[in-house]
Formats: sequence, structure tokens, C-alpha cells
Amino acid sequence: MYNIYFLILHYKSLIDTQKCIKSILALHGDFTKEIFLIDNGSNDNSLDVLQELYAGNKLITILSLKTNLGFSAGNNFGYKHIIDYNIPDFLVVTNSDIVFRQNDFGNLLISIYVNNRFDILGPDIYAYKFGIHQSPISTQMPSESDIKTEIRNAKIRKDKLEQQQKRTDSILEKSLQVIRNSLFIRFYNNRKLKTKVNYRIPHKQACLNGACLIFSKDYMQRFDSLFHPETFLYYEEQLLYLKAIKHNMEINYDPNLKVYHAIEASTTYNFRSYLQKKLFQCYHLINSGNILLKELQKYNISNQHKAED
Repeated sequence: MYNIYFLILHYKSLIDTQKCIKSILALHGDFTKEIFLIDNGSNDNSLDVLQELYAGNKLITILSLKTNLGFSAGNNFGYKHIIDYNIPDFLVVTNSDIVFRQNDFGNLLISIYVNNRFDILGPDIYAYKFGIHQSPISTQMPSESDIKTEIRNAKIRKDKLEQQQKRTDSILEKSLQVIRNSLFIRFYNNRKLKTKVNYRIPHKQACLNGACLIFSKDYMQRFDSLFHPETFLYYEEQLLYLKAIKHNMEINYDPNLKVYHAIEASTTYNFRSYLQKKLFQCYHLINSGNILLKELQKYNISNQHKAED
């Protein structure tokens, strides 16, 4: 019998995490399952609540980090614990705001692997509040030029935001308290999150959305981490895609597996908090972009040398 482990990275979102866990516990089929919940440095009482809720459940292991390490390092922490404990047949790495509504999700996963072995698999990720599908992200790596453009644009946005923040702290403090244009926010999120690849058909060698990823034993027997440890928020998926290309891995997308992503469509922002959030995103986009650019350049140089030999 196959065994499937689920790795959930939790940060404050108590209700979402409970819904995610409930949906996993409801999955049935020809497999065993365990859940590993990683609290990524939540500074509220959500960890205490979760520990109390699931104290008697032998299927759930809860681990905690003192500080928020971000997506990559937080998941790597959980992954290391899991492979030291026992390497399962499959590891489903999922955001806490993902819900599994296919009761036969596990059996479908096993069937896909039996018919077409993979190292990494991505399901159809449906952000139902926006009515959009998020995976796969692309079927090719971005070019060095594309990444440089993204970094350059992020630096321009950062500079503008810093200037805007200074004005907000003085003149606009009272007059621009909130942003209530929900139509704009919905348009922005749709443009940012929606896949441009045909999500209705399977894809081989695709860059997959990181909200839910499935790693097979084939992957876990070869690698001691999931994601590049130095990124925070951005380009984790592209770096994983590049890693798969480098190591001749099967990184595939299959729409027969579907999960539901509960992204919040918030319509009201405190203006100062909104600016701080966007600045935070710009800083990390620039940093992660530089990491991806460096890794891609190394890969391209290595391929050049191979071609010359």
C-alpha cells in the first residue's frame, strides 16, 4: 500500500489551516496518510489552538519555528524532518489555504504515477474566489533578459513606493487612509495570478505553481531539500524548474488532479500598510530575482562549455 504525506506550512491563518487539514483527513483510498504541519513563526495564538485541536490525532505531527523563515526555508525545514523520519511514496507540499475536494485524490495520484512516473507533479490549482487557474506557470524558463527586466522594474517600483511613503507620512496621512477600489484590486490579482498556459491539458516539463506540489519518492531519494534556501516569496517555482532541468527530472502538470485555492480578495487596505507590503515585496523580488539570474547564468555557461567540448 502506498503512503502519502502532506506538508502544510502554516502562518497565522488558523481557519484556512483547519479547512485544509479537514479536507485531507476526508481523503480515502488505497493508501495511508500522515500530515506534517509546520508553524512558520506565527506570533499569535494559532499554534496553541492547533496543538490543542489535534493533540490526540496520531495522523498529525506539528512542528514549530521561532521565526518566519519564508516559503522556501520553512518547507525545507519540514521536508528535512520528514525524510529523516521516513521517505514516503509521495509528499504533497501545500499552502495552508488549499482545500482538497476530490475524495479520490490519493488514488488518482497513484494512478498518474503508475502510468507515467514523475519526480514532481503539479495539479490544477483553481483560485475559486477569482475564477482563475494558476498552474502551470509556464513551459519554458524565463531568459536572462526577462529576469533582468523584472529586477529593473522592481527597483523602479521600489523607488516610487519609497517616495510615496514619505509623502504619506506627512501630507497624505489623513486623506489617503484606505484603498477601496475593489475592481482594480481584482483586476490586478487576476493579471498577476492567472496562468497563461492551457491548464486543461497535461504538460511535461512545466514550471508549476508552488501553492501545491507533489514530490515522488524518486525525488526524495535524490535530494535533501525542496527549494532554494535563500529566496523569500519570489521565484521559488522557477528555481525548482531549473533544478529539474539540470538534473533531468520529470516535472509534470496533470489537470486530472485538482485543488482549490482560497486566496482572499481583500477590498480594504490601510494605505501605509499597503505601501509597506508592496515595498517588502519589491525588496524580496529583487533579491530572489538576482538569485535566479545567477543560477541561470551558471547553467547557461555550463551548457556552453559542454557544447564547446
